[in-house]
Parts: sequence; C-alpha cells; structure tokens
Amino acid sequence: MAPPLGHPHRRDPAQARRGRARSLALLPGGAGDPDPAGLGTGERGALRRDGGGDATGQAGDGALLPARHRPCAAIGGPRLAGGAGPLAGADAVSPGQGAAWLVATLGGVGRLRPAPGSWGSAVVLPAALLGPAACFGLALLLTVLGFWAAHRLLGEDTNADPGWVVVDEGAGQLLALAALPEAGWIGVALAFLLFRLFDITKPGPVGWADRRHGAIGVMLDDLVAGALVAVLLLALQVVLPGGMP
Repeated sequence: MAPPLGHPHRRDPAQARRGRARSLALLPGGAGDPDPAGLGTGERGALRRDGGGDATGQAGDGALLPARHRPCAAIGGPRLAGGAGPLAGADAVSPGQGAAWLVATLGGVGRLRPAPGSWGSAVVLPAALLGPAACFGLALLLTVLGFWAAHRLLGEDTNADPGWVVVDEGAGQLLALAALPEAGWIGVALAFLLFRLFDITKPGPVGWADRRHGAIGVMLDDLVAGALVAVLLLALQVVLPGGMP
C-alpha cells in the first residue's frame, strides 16, 4: 500500500490533542490531580478560571499550566481594586499588589493549612510579651494595613472573605490581647480560644459586621470579635479575686 501523502513525521491533530490531554492528567494541578496546586477549598473558591483559577492557559498551544507555577503573589487570587478580576501572571503583579498580598497573608501565614484563621491568630500571640500598650498599637497598625490590603486585593464591590486573608484575625487577636495586664500563659490561651470562638460562631454584632461588603466586611468582624473578647477579659479580671492568671 502506498504511504499517505503529506509530511512523513506530521502528527495527526487529533492524536496531538489526545497526547496533551494525557500529559496534562499526569501533571500536578492537571485534570487527574484531585487537589490542583494544593489549594484549600476556601482559597480555590476565591479564584476564577479566567486568569486566577487553578490553571491558566499558555499562549500558542492551548495547554494548561498548574497554578503552583505562577508567581506566589498571584496564587491565592490577588484582585485589581474595583473588582477587575484576579491577576493572571507575573507581568500583571505590581509591587503594590505583592506587598498587599504579604500584608493580607501576614507574610504567607494565610497559606498554612488547616484552619488558616487560627494560624493568623496564633502567629501574633508572642506580642503579649510586649504588654497591653504594644498589643493595642500593633492592632491599630494591622487594622490600617489590613484595610489597605483588602481594598487593594478584593475591591469594595465584593462580599468575599477568602481564607488566605488572615490580617484581620491578627488585628482582632491583638485587640483581645491588649486587655491582658500581664503575659500569663493562661490569660493568653483564654484570649486565643475566646477570640477563635467568637470569630467562628459570629454572635450578634460580629455576624452583622461580617455581612458588610468589601474591606470593611473583611476586617470589621474580627475587630468586633476582638473588642468583645477584650471586654470579657477585663470583666473577668474584676470578678476573679487574683485577677487574670
């Protein structure tokens, strides 16, 4: 039988597509990876496929690249202010966006799993050794930086509060620690547990604050939770005979 006409080494287009599909299934973050890029459920929900999803297209061949190979500032969904959408690649990440991501994640702590919010609260606990005034000052600093970072990454037209944003937990926890006169480990542990309880269950005013949109909704619920815990700790110091241990 005569060989088919055409270039002897040219692949059939259908075979090429099947080959790319098979190779993609073997890549981390490909079709065969049950947890693309190792992202948690909450973080993956904050991303969109058109540039900020689990995978992004590579110009020219239609293949998909794993999200973990994009710059770290883009992983986790930094968004343009005003809700213009997530950043897609290295060229789109400005220095301001990278700085906002570092602030929002407390230097990458928000990438820890499980329970990134608890990690964000725990990382600021050593500040209790500096005393109440220092904790209050640091809480104010993180509040200002947190509002800026949340607005820069998420805009004001969204009610999203991605799990990787933990600067709000840090600020709220510091506010709770500011009510402790001394850095006793029992008091610090109680401040941590109460703050996590209030932040997770969101009673009363905490839930109201959580329903706000934009940077206010991201930051305010944790600040309200921290303030409520601080009031409760101050009340316990009055009631307990020896004060807070």
